[in-house]
Amino acid sequence: MKYRIVMSAFSCLPRRGSEPGVGWNWAIQASRNDDLEIYVLTRTKCKDKIEAEKRNLNIPNLHFLYCNSSAKLREKSIYLEYIHWQWKSYFFLKKKMKEIEPDLIWFLTFGNAFLPIFVHLLKVPFVWGPIGGGEHVNQKFYRNMPFKQKAAHYLKLALIKTAKMNPIVLSPAKHAKRIVVRTRETAVLFPRRYQNKIIQCLETCIDIEEVRKSARKSCVQLPQDKIKICYTGRLTSMKNVRMLVNAVIRINKVENVCNLYLLGNGEEFYDIMELVKTNKMQENIFLLGERNREESLAYVKNSDIFAFPSLKEAGTWSLMEAMALGKACICMDGSGMKEIANGNAAIKIPITSPEESENDFERKLGILIKDKDLRRKLGENASMMIEERYNWDKIRQFIESLCEEIVLQN
Repeated sequence: MKYRIVMSAFSCLPRRGSEPGVGWNWAIQASRNDDLEIYVLTRTKCKDKIEAEKRNLNIPNLHFLYCNSSAKLREKSIYLEYIHWQWKSYFFLKKKMKEIEPDLIWFLTFGNAFLPIFVHLLKVPFVWGPIGGGEHVNQKFYRNMPFKQKAAHYLKLALIKTAKMNPIVLSPAKHAKRIVVRTRETAVLFPRRYQNKIIQCLETCIDIEEVRKSARKSCVQLPQDKIKICYTGRLTSMKNVRMLVNAVIRINKVENVCNLYLLGNGEEFYDIMELVKTNKMQENIFLLGERNREESLAYVKNSDIFAFPSLKEAGTWSLMEAMALGKACICMDGSGMKEIANGNAAIKIPITSPEESENDFERKLGILIKDKDLRRKLGENASMMIEERYNWDKIRQFIESLCEEIVLQN
């Protein structure tokens, strides 16, 4: 007997990271089980790319349903588009109930506990997640942020503190058979009466061989006389890249030993560029802007150290990719980074205060720059950890076990 699973994925696109990659990859892994008939509900705007990829996969038990989203609302805010689509998709799926007769509805993306959903109101067993929302930035770091971002973080703190009385959080939690959370910080959002429903699973995994193959596609030549440090991601205050830049500047002023390659854009791009110029570090720190995935991975592959100073993440693709490539990593010890890497696979910096964390980051980065054996050991352990814990087979097994548990109970 085949069990019919509907997966709601507002974001779902092949060959992508972040939320679109979660929607796509979780659906693909679910469809690997021939006993499951998978129906993925997503936006019509994703249809062309999905159908083009699907033709190459030949997975007969994977089906896609498409519900229109509002282009006008998207122009104003992706969150307005999201809320409107969730409401529309509820009625869309309600009409499809007799045709599909699902055994389970699984909500995938956006995975945020504070964004409203409605599919849990359908009278079908329901799984919610993987969701985040409890991850937040230490308040001591707010003072270095522009007003708009500071206000956003205070709003997030208010949501976290009132989560246990928020109907947007409580309604899906009440109806859910299981709540899948990304991190322990999200698990504590829920009242005690729902804690027995919670199971932790990071949404992010990677195809290790695909990452290594992609990293070889682009030719990147970096100088051999310096230790090469790489960062990929947005240049924003939350990503904390300025702390990394300051550390590299101070290290090089004592001894000119390393180069830093920053791949990404963001509102801090020009401020960081000015910081580099002021300290006359143009020959050591390179702001390379957005690059395609293959080129970004090639920079990581050809570097000695991958630095990821972000203050808040759930699962982070870029850190996992660097670990898969066997790089020595240094990151902050919070949220998703805490979950992904242990002390044998990366150097992790406690998030205490801007001054303490920056000094600690600089000191330990300096150690990593000088110690080739430590870099090799961390890189080997990181690669091994990704192979063992964060390959997509683990997600397939997780989906299968949860589906079997819930469907058989009902």
